[in-house]
Amino acid sequence: MGWNPVPGASSYRVRAFDAATYYETAAGWSSTNSYTFPPSTFTPGRSYDVYVLATDAVMIGGAAPLQVGATETSFPVRFTSP
Repeated sequence: MGWNPVPGASSYRVRAFDAATYYETAAGWSSTNSYTFPPSTFTPGRSYDVYVLATDAVMIGGAAPLQVGATETSFPVRFTSP
């Protein structure tokens, strides 16, 4: 899955939630404006919401900084897994 890049973003936190239970099914960090969820993350026929948090901190392969700027937005659509 991909999204429009956020100016100044160094990392993105991607989170997927089951739309019925709001249980987090998967999450991960990306240094680019795309992310591939692990196989078997989604159950066929269930709906999911995806949220992307953009941050100006480098969150891949290093210690988390003490201060960061961040913005979280929902992915433009809810989707149903095929």
